[in-house]
Amino acid sequence: MKGIRPLTFQARCEIVRRFAHHYETVFRRVTIYRDPTENGTEYGRYIPLFILLLGLILRLLWLLIVDWQPVSDAGWYMERGLAIASGEGYSIDSQPTALWPVGYPAFLGVIFWLLGSKILWVQLTQIGLSVVSIWCVYVLSKRWFDSEKGARLAMLIMALYPNHIAYCPLLLSETLFTSLLLLALVSHRLKGAFFAMCCFVKAQVLFIPFFFLMNKKKLLKRRMLGILKIYVVITLAIAPWAYRNTQIWGQLIPFSNNGGINLLIGNNPHATGTYHFEGEVEALLPAGLDEAQRDQAAMQLAKDYLLAQPLEAIGRIPLKWKYLFERGSEGVYWTRMGVKTPDASHWIWANRLAQAAYLGIFSLFFLHLLLSISPTYRKLFIYPFLPFAICAYFLVIYSIFFGYSRFHFPMVPFVAMVVGNVVERWIRR
Repeated sequence: MKGIRPLTFQARCEIVRRFAHHYETVFRRVTIYRDPTENGTEYGRYIPLFILLLGLILRLLWLLIVDWQPVSDAGWYMERGLAIASGEGYSIDSQPTALWPVGYPAFLGVIFWLLGSKILWVQLTQIGLSVVSIWCVYVLSKRWFDSEKGARLAMLIMALYPNHIAYCPLLLSETLFTSLLLLALVSHRLKGAFFAMCCFVKAQVLFIPFFFLMNKKKLLKRRMLGILKIYVVITLAIAPWAYRNTQIWGQLIPFSNNGGINLLIGNNPHATGTYHFEGEVEALLPAGLDEAQRDQAAMQLAKDYLLAQPLEAIGRIPLKWKYLFERGSEGVYWTRMGVKTPDASHWIWANRLAQAAYLGIFSLFFLHLLLSISPTYRKLFIYPFLPFAICAYFLVIYSIFFGYSRFHFPMVPFVAMVVGNVVERWIRR
């Protein structure tokens, strides 16, 4: 409105400080370890909702503090979303494309088409999706670990986790992808639909439904039938998109034209273990190819390298893991890249907080895995298959391609479930 001056960065921080002061009083009255039947109180039944509200408020406050504009990959996504909203379809310079998976640009395009081109609508939607992820962690943790208190702790970790909070305003696919994956695992009737949407954002989840074969609570025939239904839905969902791509490039392209490029980035004589494509790696590809031909050429070069130098490729896997788990504050980093503020000290502390939380949670996770070598320790805990299997699955995927700290984002909910339940049992014993 005219006449109202925008809030300064310091004023926004003061709002957060006052909120934290008032919230502390409320938090003291409701503890994570209070059940509905304990001490004659009924606070316990509201604890999950209280944590959910906490997660929502923290994300809204972060959105209030930062005035972010799209940079790098986010700028590319926004341009594609605006093109879809304007009726051009998924295109670059008005030419059809499938360079990256269409899921996230389509998500942006729908929001821009319905609500307008302000990124605020996307940010608020992603905050909602992040809160849904927190709730899904609670539901899955109770289902897999059979512990109410452990589920609350896992939920609290997700609500407070700085990197997930920092990602909400960013026009990057991680928040959408993670929420869809968790919804696919929570849902029963819409499992296939959510997995199909996941595949349109990142096709790497395509084989996760096979893990449901390990669910011994159901007969093998029912498990196989359930997986078959999921893949029927996925096939029906991708068929129109694959047909569109076949009409444009004359070959079957189920999802996108970057699978070969990503494989080549991680498997070539100049590979570093993380993203490195421009220059000497890009020069390996012939000139004058369209994006589909270019991706195929990259795929063939990567395969040739893997067959010729298998030991060198295997020896590079630790480097890929290093870059995969190098830091847990990239949300703060990308936020700072899109924000202009004269006081860098705020970002230094935000980065340190995010990194400390990341190191603390993942250190407990890996410590638990290390202690699990002991048979005595293993007897103390329940080991549900899926959270560990999904983390291992992503680890294998990025061992094949390349590592980047953004890529461990969807592993965090499963790590939070394990850590929440492990800490709860340590305290209980």
